[in-house]
Amino acid sequence: MRRFPTALGATALASATLLAPSASGRVQHLTLRYLAVQTSSREINRGARGIGPGDSFAFTEKLLVRRGVAGSDRVRCDVLSRTRFFCRGRLFFREGTIAVRGVISATTGHPSLPITGGTGVFRGQRGRVRVGDAPHGHSSLRLTLR
Repeated sequence: MRRFPTALGATALASATLLAPSASGRVQHLTLRYLAVQTSSREINRGARGIGPGDSFAFTEKLLVRRGVAGSDRVRCDVLSRTRFFCRGRLFFREGTIAVRGVISATTGHPSLPITGGTGVFRGQRGRVRVGDAPHGHSSLRLTLR
């Protein structure tokens, strides 16, 4: 995942709370942490050699927690400038999916994207996904659900 400076991804480091939907059926006020281990990546280069505006990249990851694989993700980012990317992705869990979409900046220490919805227990979910560094070139992902 760290092959691209601001790539969004997730694999769980720890998950302190189980997914527990409220009476409305949505997960509320919950933070989940994952360790993201990249399983595939692809660059789509439409211009001069190297990554630049108009290019894009995509990747998939396993989302890990201490007990093993908790889910996976699939993300695609379009390069807006050398430091800005428009990314959209989906995180897949047994309980449902979470959608993310927005602009991230390579100049931000820990990029984040808004959660724009989901399925299953995540239907209508809002919140943020924050990406951080993890050992061995992997990334950490913190999902804050509201």
